[in-house]
Amino acid sequence: MPSAATSSSRVSQSPTRLCAAGYTATRRGRGPLSPLTDREDALQRHRYRAEPGGEILPGVTSVVEVATDKGGMIYAAAEAAAAALIAKPQRRKLWIAEEREYLLSTHGGPKAWREQKRALGRHGSDEEVLVHWARRRHAEQWREKADLGNRVHEIAAQWAAGRAADVGPDEEGFIDALEKFWQVYLPETDRAEFVIVNPFQRYGGRPDWYGSICLDPIDDLRTRVLLDFKTGSIHRWELALQCAAYLHGYPVTFEPDGSVIPITRSMERLAADEAFGIYLRNDGTYEVVDPFEYMTLETAFEQFRNALEIFVARRAQPVRPAGLRDQAVGLDARPRGHGHPGLDRRRAPRRPAVGPVRRADPDRVVRRR
Repeated sequence: MPSAATSSSRVSQSPTRLCAAGYTATRRGRGPLSPLTDREDALQRHRYRAEPGGEILPGVTSVVEVATDKGGMIYAAAEAAAAALIAKPQRRKLWIAEEREYLLSTHGGPKAWREQKRALGRHGSDEEVLVHWARRRHAEQWREKADLGNRVHEIAAQWAAGRAADVGPDEEGFIDALEKFWQVYLPETDRAEFVIVNPFQRYGGRPDWYGSICLDPIDDLRTRVLLDFKTGSIHRWELALQCAAYLHGYPVTFEPDGSVIPITRSMERLAADEAFGIYLRNDGTYEVVDPFEYMTLETAFEQFRNALEIFVARRAQPVRPAGLRDQAVGLDARPRGHGHPGLDRRRAPRRPAVGPVRRADPDRVVRRR
């Protein structure tokens, strides 16, 4: 595999909302995103189309997240953390003072939202301000973990595609695990970080890797598989729905100008025999998980289609103006976006890598600089 000495690019995902003409991406407070080709939109923004310039299809990971209600789980964890802090007053006064200062200096976002935050900073009780502090800190820690997972995921994709990528100190253990997996299973890549759509079920996605791996080194028996790289906890049901959706997708090809070539029923889906989730650990170990060990592929895809119906139905609901929602549910309203109640959704700047930077190459040669 080639080993180009280029760093992996960081691609931020923009939120999407449903409008009359379909799914439209926007940058919060800065208007519509600049136009890209269908190919650039899919690879850089995870926005998938089945026809040139057509509507944006729901993404596989977004559908699965709605089905598992990750926002609700984050909400419950933040509430538990806030209750624990209220019961432990050692540093309460400092945290409350810091949070009041933060709330009073809130800027950006809708005017009603800013006024709501400032009112909480001026007139909210100590308990309300402390709860807000706990929720916001919990969301920041959650985003840090998600950012680390995304960075490792990007490096793994670069590796699978045969390109080199810079590896920071906090990412090194995960890439060690990826190297070990590569040495044991000897993957041969057909596609890496490619785009699939299902124009009949109306969804799209970007699987990590497709090719063959060696499951029987004695007889050199190779099996064609779909791989999905993970860094978090093992969630077999989510993995099964995700892999089932990918296996029922059709690989997308693009014209030289970047427009998508429409898919017909005569085209073939991925010819994969199996799918696996490769869970990379920070201690340099990995685990290979069969998503269909307890659920058949057909059952998983049926449940994904049910989740897709829920996703589309939710997106079709009209969005009430911020002021009306705030008046209806009060200060502890769940904000638009990621399901974090009462949190400031401004992302903290990404921390620069510290310490030595390692260069990971697909030819298994590791250099430090």
